[in-house]
Amino acid sequence: MTDRDNEIKPGEAQQALDAIKEAERAGLSRTIPPRWFGPVLALSVGALLAMTAAGTTELIVFPLIAIGGAITYRSRKAGAQPAETPTGAKGIFALIALAVFGLSLIAGLRVLREMYGITWAPLAGGAVMAIVIYILSIYERRAHIAKIDTDPSE
Repeated sequence: MTDRDNEIKPGEAQQALDAIKEAERAGLSRTIPPRWFGPVLALSVGALLAMTAAGTTELIVFPLIAIGGAITYRSRKAGAQPAETPTGAKGIFALIALAVFGLSLIAGLRVLREMYGITWAPLAGGAVMAIVIYILSIYERRAHIAKIDTDPSE
């Protein structure tokens, strides 16, 4: 047998590459979070922040159950385990910035509630955090869809 007997024709090679790209797109598309995931996560995190800022920490178990349930359902429904934490420098920076923002918001809301008697401050802060999380979830969903739709060889 010579190398000429094992040569792959250009058309066959292109078909194989196209099949690989299609399989990769199919795998990535399975990990796209459903549309309900962002709002559920946003409302749960907003409620968690509001309850913490209001000092009702005995109730935070309910948003935690909602967050855990949503993540578990999404993972099982996808049939794959998408990364739950960011891996790139941009994602890690965003996660740290979000944590600092949330902790600062909790501290500020506690001051407003305890020192100035503004009882609605934790609810407003929870709404702000929910909006931020929702906007981030929209951004991430669109970035994930764009990653699937773009083809670097084209």
